[in-house]
Amino acid sequence: MKRLGEIVYGCYALLVWGIFALMVFCPLIILGPTLAIRRAIGRAGVKITMAACFAPLHVRGLERLPTAACVVVSNHASYLDGLVMTAA
Repeated sequence: MKRLGEIVYGCYALLVWGIFALMVFCPLIILGPTLAIRRAIGRAGVKITMAACFAPLHVRGLERLPTAACVVVSNHASYLDGLVMTAA
Protein backbone atom coordinates (compact mmCIF):
# COMPACT_ATOMS: atom_id res chain seq x y z
CA MET A 1 0.00 0.00 0.00
CA LYS A 2 2.89 2.38 0.77
CA ARG A 3 4.39 1.77 -2.66
CA LEU A 4 1.04 2.55 -4.32
CA GLY A 5 0.90 5.85 -2.40
CA GLU A 6 4.41 6.72 -3.58
CA ILE A 7 3.47 5.99 -7.19
CA VAL A 8 0.28 8.07 -6.95
CA TYR A 9 2.15 10.97 -5.34
CA GLY A 10 4.90 10.73 -7.97
CA CYS A 11 2.35 10.96 -10.77
CA TYR A 12 0.65 13.88 -9.02
CA ALA A 13 3.95 15.75 -8.53
CA LEU A 14 4.93 15.15 -12.15
CA LEU A 15 1.58 16.52 -13.30
CA VAL A 16 1.90 19.58 -11.04
CA TRP A 17 5.45 20.33 -12.23
CA GLY A 18 4.37 19.82 -15.83
CA ILE A 19 1.42 22.17 -15.55
CA PHE A 20 2.85 24.88 -13.29
CA ALA A 21 6.50 24.92 -14.24
CA LEU A 22 6.47 24.09 -17.92
CA MET A 23 3.15 25.47 -19.10
CA VAL A 24 2.72 28.52 -16.86
CA PHE A 25 5.95 29.82 -15.39
CA CYS A 26 8.44 29.06 -18.16
CA PRO A 27 6.52 31.12 -20.75
CA LEU A 28 6.11 33.94 -18.20
CA ILE A 29 9.84 33.90 -17.48
CA ILE A 30 10.65 34.02 -21.19
CA LEU A 31 8.27 36.94 -21.73
CA GLY A 32 9.46 38.90 -18.67
CA PRO A 33 10.78 42.29 -19.79
CA THR A 34 13.63 42.64 -17.27
CA LEU A 35 16.00 40.29 -15.47
CA ALA A 36 14.61 41.28 -12.07
CA ILE A 37 11.06 40.43 -13.15
CA ARG A 38 12.14 37.11 -14.68
CA ARG A 39 13.95 36.17 -11.46
CA ALA A 40 10.93 37.14 -9.35
CA ILE A 41 8.65 35.02 -11.56
CA GLY A 42 11.09 32.10 -11.28
CA ARG A 43 11.25 32.34 -7.49
CA ALA A 44 7.48 32.60 -7.15
CA GLY A 45 6.95 29.76 -9.61
CA VAL A 46 9.18 27.34 -7.74
CA LYS A 47 7.64 28.29 -4.37
CA ILE A 48 4.08 27.85 -5.67
CA THR A 49 4.91 24.56 -7.37
CA MET A 50 6.67 23.20 -4.27
CA ALA A 51 3.69 24.19 -2.11
CA ALA A 52 1.30 22.50 -4.56
CA CYS A 53 3.39 19.34 -4.18
CA PHE A 54 3.00 19.56 -0.38
CA ALA A 55 6.71 20.34 0.01
CA PRO A 56 6.82 24.03 0.96
CA LEU A 57 10.18 25.75 0.95
CA HIS A 58 11.52 27.21 4.21
CA VAL A 59 14.83 29.09 4.17
CA ARG A 60 16.87 29.31 7.36
CA GLY A 61 20.20 30.94 8.12
CA LEU A 62 19.96 33.96 5.83
CA GLU A 63 21.51 36.05 8.58
CA ARG A 64 24.73 34.07 8.14
CA LEU A 65 25.19 35.19 4.54
CA PRO A 66 27.51 38.14 3.99
CA THR A 67 26.01 41.40 2.77
CA ALA A 68 28.52 41.56 -0.10
CA ALA A 69 28.41 39.33 -3.16
CA CYS A 70 29.11 35.68 -2.42
CA VAL A 71 28.93 32.20 -3.93
CA VAL A 72 26.43 29.69 -2.52
CA VAL A 73 27.08 26.00 -3.21
CA SER A 74 24.66 23.12 -2.74
CA ASN A 75 25.50 19.50 -1.99
CA HIS A 76 23.47 18.23 -4.98
CA ALA A 77 21.19 16.00 -2.98
CA SER A 78 18.67 15.93 -5.86
CA TYR A 79 17.91 17.30 -9.29
CA LEU A 80 15.79 20.02 -7.68
CA ASP A 81 18.79 21.78 -6.10
CA GLY A 82 19.02 24.45 -8.77
CA LEU A 83 15.31 25.20 -8.61
CA VAL A 84 15.29 25.32 -4.82
CA MET A 85 18.30 27.64 -4.75
CA THR A 86 16.58 29.87 -7.29
CA ALA A 87 13.53 30.10 -5.05
CA ALA A 88 15.63 30.69 -1.94
